[in-house]
Amino acid sequence: MIQGKTVVLSSAELDDPDLRERLPHLLEDLLETQSPAQPDGPKIPGHTILGEIGQGGMSTVYLARQDKLGRHVAIKIAPSWLGYGERARRMIEHEAHAMARLRHPNIVVIHDVIEIDATVAISMEWVDGRTLASLLAALPNQPHPDDVKILQEALGTDAEDSSKQATDPHRHFAQLIREIAVATQVVHDNKLLHLDIKPSNVLVRRDGTPLLADFGVTREIELDTLQTKTFAGTPVYAAPEQLRRNDPKIGKSTDVYGLGITLYEALARQQPLRQMDLPSIADFIESGAMPRLSRYGQISRDLENIVHKAISPEPENRYQSAGELADDLTAYLEHRPVTARPLRLGQRIRRWARNEPWKAGLAVTLTLALPLLAGLGIYLATQWPSIEAANIASRQTKADQLKHEAYQLWLTNQTSPKSAINALKQATELDPSGTSVACLLTLAKEEGWHVASEILAEQTEREPSLGLQFFAKKVAERRCFFRDDELAQLRLSDSVGDLYFAALDQVFRAHDDHLETSAARAQKLLEEASFRAQGDPLLLGLIGWFAARAEHADRFDSVVRTIWRRWPTDAMALAWGPISIEPQDPDRAKQLARQIIQQIPTSPRGYELLAGTEYRTNDTPDAALQVLADAREVALSAPISQRLVTRLQAANGDEQAIAEQLTQARSDNDLITQLHTSRDDPESRLRAMEQILEAPEPTPSMLSEAYFMARDNEDLQDKLWTKLCELYPQRRIAHPARFTTLVKRRDYAEAAALGRDFTIPLHMCEMLSPWKARCFLVTRDYEELVRCSERWALVEHKVDEASFYQAIGYSRQGIYDLATQRIALCLHASSEGKSWYVQALLEDAFLRCAPDVPQSIRDHDWAMTRLREFDKRNQSLQRPHEGPWTRLIRGEVLLANGQIDEAIEQFEKGLQKRQRREPIAPSDYRAKLTDALARAKAQKQR
Repeated sequence: MIQGKTVVLSSAELDDPDLRERLPHLLEDLLETQSPAQPDGPKIPGHTILGEIGQGGMSTVYLARQDKLGRHVAIKIAPSWLGYGERARRMIEHEAHAMARLRHPNIVVIHDVIEIDATVAISMEWVDGRTLASLLAALPNQPHPDDVKILQEALGTDAEDSSKQATDPHRHFAQLIREIAVATQVVHDNKLLHLDIKPSNVLVRRDGTPLLADFGVTREIELDTLQTKTFAGTPVYAAPEQLRRNDPKIGKSTDVYGLGITLYEALARQQPLRQMDLPSIADFIESGAMPRLSRYGQISRDLENIVHKAISPEPENRYQSAGELADDLTAYLEHRPVTARPLRLGQRIRRWARNEPWKAGLAVTLTLALPLLAGLGIYLATQWPSIEAANIASRQTKADQLKHEAYQLWLTNQTSPKSAINALKQATELDPSGTSVACLLTLAKEEGWHVASEILAEQTEREPSLGLQFFAKKVAERRCFFRDDELAQLRLSDSVGDLYFAALDQVFRAHDDHLETSAARAQKLLEEASFRAQGDPLLLGLIGWFAARAEHADRFDSVVRTIWRRWPTDAMALAWGPISIEPQDPDRAKQLARQIIQQIPTSPRGYELLAGTEYRTNDTPDAALQVLADAREVALSAPISQRLVTRLQAANGDEQAIAEQLTQARSDNDLITQLHTSRDDPESRLRAMEQILEAPEPTPSMLSEAYFMARDNEDLQDKLWTKLCELYPQRRIAHPARFTTLVKRRDYAEAAALGRDFTIPLHMCEMLSPWKARCFLVTRDYEELVRCSERWALVEHKVDEASFYQAIGYSRQGIYDLATQRIALCLHASSEGKSWYVQALLEDAFLRCAPDVPQSIRDHDWAMTRLREFDKRNQSLQRPHEGPWTRLIRGEVLLANGQIDEAIEQFEKGLQKRQRREPIAPSDYRAKLTDALARAKAQKQR
């Protein structure tokens, strides 16, 4: 435990029964040995937070001590980093009220509802056990006679409790779900529906007692007027009427479906719906394609019939209450006849005809015309749903992999744009849902308007969604990003694909301008889409990407933990961790890459990530090449990326690799790679830049990369900049570079004009803000000077210098009270040898005696003290400050202190010709000098 940090327990640690038993006392002891520093977790009145023990979609669970009673409880609260705000509060408050109505030995007990400011927390019983989901993960993939023993060891069940439990795994799970069904009936008796029954919402105590938990999406049974705007629940455990948001059909049998599919997964060790999206899941279930349990091993016919009756696609064919399901499971356990029977032939044919009308019509035709083929037609028709379901799952998995790979490699510049787009095209062919189309089109737009237009044309055969319509309009108008009103409509859409359009659009906006405001909006949209899509690893990975760039360590760590918990064998999903953190912490990126290698040693992805990071963080490619050498010693499931191998060999000076890299880049029309490959050859580099300039529609990335590399060719830079502005006026990717160019040319007016058009990313503030401030000083744009300096002040160790420029901006606008405050702030610390600090002393002297400052600020003695300090420090500068403005301030201080002759001398010297004007002087400095001289002479005459 790190001092001042909340202990976070991983799922692996909580799975250890010995550690779990001793956990509260261990955390208590650890808390006592700590220094008084408070942990950074939530503060709950009357409770002491001991550690984080779990995370859900919109909440975090902590183990805590209830101080008055000294008992250990679980505290559920919405974490601030998710940004759900009022929605999360309402959901937790709703859950608390639902749980408060329920009392049953198989339902988690709620102790208290705690309201803190705008946050609601639930205090509930601490269950020394595991979720059914984690227990199933501990079992082998195929049913085994020792399954119950494995479960008892995983729970830490003692011998006495073990002897009371069934030894047959099928009967064990049937008994467990029977008890949860009885608890569900209690929920229904209290006029509530749970609507999210699944293995992860069933807790199992150490003694084997199951508990129904998580009532976050519960709703009243008698709620006739409810219109569901968004899906609530977990798709792979939801009944088809719930997925379709068919409210009139949602009822008690909907929860029966959740109980049935949970028992199905426990018995089969399979969840056929895991890789599908919502529409595919609904289609799959309604087609009757769920494989029979007997496909996965020997199972009692009665138990199989019970499960398949519970998960019937038609609500009327299921048990009509959880109690009926519990009764049938009891009958099975007591070796009595059960009511469940397989669907009759007529029912199966009606279901098939409803879902496949054209096949049904064909079957009827064949039956009438060719009686001999009728049986074959029916057989093929009944088997077709299972075959089709397997194909859907396989295609979805492959499509997800392609989307991951395309976005990861494009964002890290490890693949050609053409390759990324081709991969996404394959994804849409495998999975033609709106999410895949959104991924393809959003990235295609980054490669030029013509690419996006061509792919849009291919989408005309499909019914255009709202996102597709807005995207087509955006491309037609040559707008790089959606308008705010379009984003608002997309966020309200029922289609998950429309949310993908909105989220990914803002991902690329944030990637373009690198602003924390853009990143925050992108992250919020990603979180909304992720919640609706039930945790697509692509979206979750992008959330981690932005969390790393915003240096939100806790949020990034939480995303990484979630990905490792949900997709422990998906190397592409796990890759988001090292990819996201590499720019900020290369060592952490290497550590995460090595963990992937250790977790999935046959996957090439971990080696590619480690080699890439070694290449980008070392002066030579030796370490990266060694990683590739290590990979060759392993029997990998796929070869290492040839593009990466060629790049590393080329970086090592291999002439053949350099030639191959250039040939491939030309074949892909990858002008950026051609540009970088010719970096050391001025003539080839110039040709590549001119080729980019002459291209009919070069991408923003091409133009910006060429601009960076044309720094010794002003004419070419100007042409590249002009083309970028013509084609992509919304883009800000090259603005910092262009601004730097203009400042170096001393074209302050144009630099200032550009500076008003873009905000400096925080990570560039320290470098660019001084130049921006100087431009606004020279052009006397004091409002922009204040705005620029306010952002600069966000860089913690630059607050003093930024405050000086803020003070100048306020002072020149006559806002003297704020100017005085900022001057005091910047002079709080002594900065030896800093020109701005010496100028701040002079400005402070001016503010204490200027003729138009408020009386409350005036202090003539203080002004003289500051002037003396200025004279002392000014002489030590390499270029001391002297000029008409400096003489004006000297004169005003002397005049205020009664030294009239000395003041007149300073004013007269300030009015002499051929003096260099100081940058901080206002435009009317000569008028001020003239006025001051007149005042001094008038005062002398008196």
